Amino acid sequence: MATSPPLPTLLVSSPGFMVTRLGGETRRRLGEALAKEGLRLSDYSAIALLDELESAPQQALSQTLNIDRSNVVDIVDRLEACGAAERRPDPADRRRYAVRLTRRGRALLERCAAVARAVDDELFGELDEQDREALVHLLGRVAARYDEHVSLARCVTES
Repeated sequence: MATSPPLPTLLVSSPGFMVTRLGGETRRRLGEALAKEGLRLSDYSAIALLDELESAPQQALSQTLNIDRSNVVDIVDRLEACGAAERRPDPADRRRYAVRLTRRGRALLERCAAVARAVDDELFGELDEQDREALVHLLGRVAARYDEHVSLARCVTES
């Protein structure tokens, strides 16, 4: 049986290529792990944001998470169906709804955050804590230049 050749130096020396490749592996592993909780990666992102905001219009979820508005409706529908979130009239604009996390949603978020930490540990186990923090900081510096929703000050790992 022939082994596959290594990737060309041209590719593995490109930060963009390596981030994309690792991102795909991260997405696959985290997606599989979250599926055991009945969630998709986009659902996890939404409940994490809702936990921090307490309540948000669907449009804010769409903009902050960079998810098409129609997909946000599907996400909120799934979260409502499992009791993790609820829609209520938005106090700022009665023509739209705000979404808020329920107690069940917070418990689900805690389980999913533990799953995400386990995936991170699996993927980044070769790095010590200092290297992980440096990696997150460097990625945050780059991302903050292009994404208004990334705050470099928040790109730190929890100890």
